[in-house]
Amino acid sequence: MGAGILAAFLLIVVAGISSIRTSTTRPPAAKPPMVVATHPLEIIGYFDNGWSEEFPDSFPDAKAHEKDLSEILAFWYSIGGDGTIVTDSSRPQVLEYFKSRNVKFGILVNNKQGAGASNASMLTDSQARSRAIGNLVGVVQEHGYSSVNIDFELIPPESNVGLTKLVCGLRDALPKGIGLSVAVFPPVDVDPDINGAYDYKALSDCSDYLVVMLYDFYHPGGIPGPVSPNPWVQRNIDHLLRMGIPSQKLVLAVGLYGRDWTSGGGEPQERTLAALLQLAKDKGLTIHRERVSQNPYLEYTDEKGVHHSIWFQDDLMLKQRLEIAQARNLRGIALWRLGFEPPGTWEVIRGAVGKPKT
Repeated sequence: MGAGILAAFLLIVVAGISSIRTSTTRPPAAKPPMVVATHPLEIIGYFDNGWSEEFPDSFPDAKAHEKDLSEILAFWYSIGGDGTIVTDSSRPQVLEYFKSRNVKFGILVNNKQGAGASNASMLTDSQARSRAIGNLVGVVQEHGYSSVNIDFELIPPESNVGLTKLVCGLRDALPKGIGLSVAVFPPVDVDPDINGAYDYKALSDCSDYLVVMLYDFYHPGGIPGPVSPNPWVQRNIDHLLRMGIPSQKLVLAVGLYGRDWTSGGGEPQERTLAALLQLAKDKGLTIHRERVSQNPYLEYTDEKGVHHSIWFQDDLMLKQRLEIAQARNLRGIALWRLGFEPPGTWEVIRGAVGKPKT
């Protein structure tokens, strides 16, 4: 969950196209009323099968921290332009393990690009929409997943009504007790071509909660800079609350990764938080923190004379996100993703939410 950004495809292709800083959208000046937290924060962990040593399988990490997690969402399925399931990376042994441990285990479903404009036809064609809903309900019933997280990205603004109809139709079709959530790009300081398809209030009305992907402010294709500025995060959450979305229907997504821009140009390399902290240790680098964004960064020149500017999201940022969620009585936070983090991440989480559940 961007990195938009939810597997190699999502992390690199989706984020690479995003241009999150170009909008002039601004929230109203008035601040939302502060609230008193009435529920413990949920900690949702995104799960991916992994594809390299640095981007590992989430399974070991999820097992190690199952008592800290309220729910796991596995990035296993993609929907094509005609509403059929075109990617199925499910692993029955993983699902059965967590079901046997009474851990809620749902799925993330994204829109597979390739047919039309990000498969917008699935949203604008009523038959394709119905097919998608039927196929997702069938997957849930066959495997016994606890929930579905819809993560459709880079769909054109004119798909706005279709996306809402798909989510509301899925809500009506899913068996009772099955959760439904929607991952969305933020509403503030994001190009309308990126977030125009999200009717935030309507989507929240038809789902249990929205996962707000508050990262990639500076992104592949642009200049180096903070990945997730703290003031920007607060502006977006407050803007959504002012829309009338209940605080318990908002989940703040936290990225556990960074981006390495080089003087040679080209796309920045994505790196996990664990790998970046190890890099800093191995090279004896000082971690700096930019004052306004409060984001950490590293700079160094390698043995080939290439300068590296690395911006990332660390445990202090996670602590800030937890404090924002608690101060505004949000439903919780979502971690993109399990396996990216160093051990200290869980100490921060436990310090905010108390002892792990038994």
